[in-house]
Amino acid sequence: MLVSEETFTDENGVTVTHRSYIKDSGIKPCGGTSKGELETKEEKTYKVGVTEWVTLWVKGRFKWDSQANTSTVTLLDEGYIHHAKGIKIIKNDPAVTKDNQGGKWGGKRYSCIDKRITMKGGVTTGLASDENTFRLWVDVNVNGEKSLKPNDPTVM
Repeated sequence: MLVSEETFTDENGVTVTHRSYIKDSGIKPCGGTSKGELETKEEKTYKVGVTEWVTLWVKGRFKWDSQANTSTVTLLDEGYIHHAKGIKIIKNDPAVTKDNQGGKWGGKRYSCIDKRITMKGGVTTGLASDENTFRLWVDVNVNGEKSLKPNDPTVM
């Protein structure tokens, strides 16, 4: 089920549309702790100027337990849709997953999925070069809080 859709323009002038789909089995609180599971599909479409370049998506099942201080993820699906002719895919990295990251210096541990694709060509108004890497990152911490790092650069 689509639960949110947001469109914004990043600092490079790239228009990004983010859609979040969630199948939630629910948070199961145990006193002051939480334990649960979330199945989510995250999708980002990148538009440079008037041209849509690519849509990236990842789908994963996140599990967390605040009392045990753990967060894990299983990648269920990943992919992309190449929208524009004349724009070449230079590198399509497989999605990377990581469990139980961070948590040092008082932070919360999290698990994440990171998907990247590098493309070249097309209209590059506002971009430093015609070769750009687009990124989709989603993480869930030990309290079941999901984030997409919307302030990270989408073009690197």
